[in-house]
Amino acid sequence: MLQKQNLDDFAKNITTRVCQKNDTIFSEGEHASERMYFLFSGELSVYKNRDNQIVEINTIHQGTFFGEVGLVLNLPRIATVKVKSESAKLGIIQKSDFDRLAETNPMFLYNLLGLTIERLGKANDKLRRVLKENNLFHTFLVKDKPKLPHSHESIMDYVNNASTRVFGRGQKIFSEGDDKNSTMYYLLSGKLMVLQGETEIISTIEEGEFFGEYALIYQSSRTSSVVVESSMARIAKIDKDIFQKICSLRPSFLITLLKNSLERLVVAERKITSFVEGDFS
Repeated sequence: MLQKQNLDDFAKNITTRVCQKNDTIFSEGEHASERMYFLFSGELSVYKNRDNQIVEINTIHQGTFFGEVGLVLNLPRIATVKVKSESAKLGIIQKSDFDRLAETNPMFLYNLLGLTIERLGKANDKLRRVLKENNLFHTFLVKDKPKLPHSHESIMDYVNNASTRVFGRGQKIFSEGDDKNSTMYYLLSGKLMVLQGETEIISTIEEGEFFGEYALIYQSSRTSSVVVESSMARIAKIDKDIFQKICSLRPSFLITLLKNSLERLVVAERKITSFVEGDFS
């Protein structure tokens, strides 16, 4: 969350708007119109259409960015957002505002990245729960992951300067419960499995994906284990010092990482929706 002084400075540089209870900010499926939002005050409800029923899935509290998927990835809105409280004050961040803030205020991107990683963790937890409850892990894991536009070449510009290591099949990159080590990774080649416990496969990691970033951003212990599934895997290691150095020298790295995390969030949300609607194809 932005600190008060940063919040005041932030408010001076963007358009604000006050909305009333039950006002719709945007609707699922509509064009994003190259804008995202920041909630200065009030509460908002998030809804999704699941199996032809409108379901409230989340509450947005003050001090939170939202709507970034549509702006950053140029995709239709993935949910409907309405005002829950009696009123709400919004900051409207146009594409030009986003580009300016991204260039001049690294903390803007860092806050947005942290929020996205937190949302991704919650979406993955929900997906794991519904799959486990219905014994459908295998159904989802054997299907190819939905592919979204990806910027591998720009990612390579950054991680080629990080230390890399080759792992063999069955080797662990890290284990569930490992103490905070402020390190994230990028899979240059190969395929990995994400495990909970010793044997339960909950996801896979494909070439071109970051992983382990939650521990770096939030200084937390590992919530799962990652093991090499392919015959070998080449992995770039990005510790906190390298991460901060890359961000200071190349702030655009945060945008690349944000896009990667948002792509994964969209995939997780699509899987949850497919499960609820009974479409596993």
